Amino acid sequence: MKRSMIKLAMVIGFLALVFGSMNVWAEEEEKPSASADMAVLSKYVWRGYEFSKDSAVIQPSMTVSYKGFGFNLWGNLDTDVYQSANSESFNETDMTLSYDKSFGMVGLGVGYIYYGLDGVVDSQEIYLSASIDTLLSPSLTVYREIASLPSWYLSLGISH
Repeated sequence: MKRSMIKLAMVIGFLALVFGSMNVWAEEEEKPSASADMAVLSKYVWRGYEFSKDSAVIQPSMTVSYKGFGFNLWGNLDTDVYQSANSESFNETDMTLSYDKSFGMVGLGVGYIYYGLDGVVDSQEIYLSASIDTLLSPSLTVYREIASLPSWYLSLGISH
């Protein structure tokens, strides 16, 4: 069941990407947008924990957004050919639903993340984010795990 939901979500995302690139939506002030990308990395490190060892990972992602609302589907494919027999190389699929709004220089966001993890209990988070469009673009995101191990996580960032 879980695999069929993932496949269905990927097909829907792919179709949204194709139709989005064909401009089938009527001309409006703000059009829906879709994007897809893929990263190839030497390892998968998330919040300080290494989830791959001695193998490259491939991480495809697709996003569809409209009027501040967004949907993202992301996955992790571990290329380790020596994994144990009960382990799968496509070991994580995440789904994010979000809403972002700008008020002048201030950006605010809220979202929900579902982490589909093979071999362990799935995880779910909600988050709030705030940013300021100024020198170094400071941002703060507060995450709250709401499913398996309730906890908090903060991410403070600066960028140029």
